Amino acid sequence: MKIGITYDIKEQYGFTSLDLNFTDFLNVADVSFAKEELEKCGHEVFLLGNAQQMIHNLIRNISVDLVFNLAWGYRGRNREGLIPAILEGYGIAHTGTDSYGCSLCLDKIQTKLIANFLKIPTPNFFCVTKDTWNQFKDASPLPFPIVMKPSSEGTGMGVTLISSDAEYRRTLDRLRLLYPDEPILCETYIKGDEVTVPMLENEQGLYAVGVLSILDAKGKPIELYDANIKTSHTYQKRLSTLPREVNEAVESYSCRLYAFLQGQGYGRADFRIAEDGTPYFLEMAPLPLLAPYSSFNLCTSLKGMSNEEVFQQIIQAACRRYKIVSG
Repeated sequence: MKIGITYDIKEQYGFTSLDLNFTDFLNVADVSFAKEELEKCGHEVFLLGNAQQMIHNLIRNISVDLVFNLAWGYRGRNREGLIPAILEGYGIAHTGTDSYGCSLCLDKIQTKLIANFLKIPTPNFFCVTKDTWNQFKDASPLPFPIVMKPSSEGTGMGVTLISSDAEYRRTLDRLRLLYPDEPILCETYIKGDEVTVPMLENEQGLYAVGVLSILDAKGKPIELYDANIKTSHTYQKRLSTLPREVNEAVESYSCRLYAFLQGQGYGRADFRIAEDGTPYFLEMAPLPLLAPYSSFNLCTSLKGMSNEEVFQQIIQAACRRYKIVSG
């Protein structure tokens, strides 16, 4: 097949690698890895770039059978849905979730509301918007500690643990300046284990690959999985050793929620596990990172899957959806 890869890297938007306020980008090595793995699968691969570059490349008559979408976009609650929307408008097949599903999953507040509807536990929360600023700007209605984060960012951007009124006011002002168009999600901090659940889709449907624990450098439950930790890689990842019933619960919750959101091809759900064993849903990633250092890749590797198998499963899911005969 002829496959085009869409992606965003910091250099396309003028950011440096040291800027942790905006970290939701791939790097050149991530793109090269995806290209090499797709070529190992026997496909002819073209680099299409970000949304603007993709449009330019497709207008120049770079013809592809399928777009492998790795682009998260920049700014706005629809940023992850932008490339799928363009491709859907032109009738071009692509991997992963559709434009609406990507935008919906990116909105942490909406996914928490849907989790509540499905009776999936999620931390108590409130959100600070332009309309509720005066109501919440001085004090939190939830007891400390709480976690604050912008509602539609990823890679730990803006995630902050708050333990006092002074920290609350200072962080709220900072996040409002950095992410002026986004509600700020404030939720009860869950002390315990952080786990992530990669999902893939086969002929039978969506399934959880496994449960991966995120630990600190000493192998203890990580306090907060924020941008500093994620970009410095000062943590460990290993298959969960939590009780079987806990692992089964988060796998079931992940697939049930992602299926309800109509996620497609692959995805990842993140949870905190309280000290009493209760899993609390945090957020859903419809386009999780697939690079060698990613949680998704490590989990699939530990479960005995090769990179080629993972990429082929994602492609085959898209081919079934679009009724493409893959070669």
